[in-house]
Amino acid sequence: MKLIIILLPILILSCLSSPDRDNYKIQACFEKDLCMYLNQKNPDKSFCKPIQKQCLNIRVHNLCKNKLFRSENQNYQSCWDKLK
Repeated sequence: MKLIIILLPILILSCLSSPDRDNYKIQACFEKDLCMYLNQKNPDKSFCKPIQKQCLNIRVHNLCKNKLFRSENQNYQSCWDKLK
């Protein structure tokens, strides 16, 4: 999971076209990718960090609330703590 989080900004920065809103289920993730796209020439990407964190939190929440993605005896809080 952490590898995906590390590689995702690199993949986003390699894209040359603006993100398309229709390709996103989560508004915060679209805004994160748009922020990275609009600031692709700026070496300091810290401006996009709060949006990136919000996107990640929503994704983790969606995973943990779905019992299919949790182990048999794992509850929501345990899942959240492990992924965060």
